[in-house]
Amino acid sequence: MSEKNAPTVDGNTKKGCLALIVIAVILVGIIGSCGGHDDKAIKADSTTSQTTQATTPKPSPTTPTASPSQSAAQIAPKVKASVLENLMVKSFQDTCGTEIAWACAIADMTDGSKGVVEVHVQEKLSRDEAKTIAHHVMLMSCATVPDVEWVAVLDTSGGTRAQIQRSALKPTCTA
Repeated sequence: MSEKNAPTVDGNTKKGCLALIVIAVILVGIIGSCGGHDDKAIKADSTTSQTTQATTPKPSPTTPTASPSQSAAQIAPKVKASVLENLMVKSFQDTCGTEIAWACAIADMTDGSKGVVEVHVQEKLSRDEAKTIAHHVMLMSCATVPDVEWVAVLDTSGGTRAQIQRSALKPTCTA
């Protein structure tokens, strides 16, 4: 093309294009920040001792708001007795090598903060294994121990591997 036929761009056209680009970048930033996704909550690491959901954060039942006192109802022994009765065994080790071997790893149950039973297991568990234990313990005790609100499974690292709230098992566990 010759210089005579080449389109010319004046200073106002350049400023107008630059303004449109800046506005587009600002709009993309605003729209991106309104997405409602929390990347930290979505990228839950399987090795951490926390369980989180991106949409509804739940309080950790193992973080005591008040330590259990002598006058507080001790619910862990009741939960343990209920689970053992439902499994029809005298100890959790009696379940090893059976169809209910998920209970074999349970070493003890203790009271956490109010309404929380901490299930201590004697080995490192995957999240799925810990969830299975928490689910079964809650199901087997919620009808006979109305004060249990949370079951938290702690493995050998001492961290919470899984937890379940009574309300997650409605209508089976209604108070």
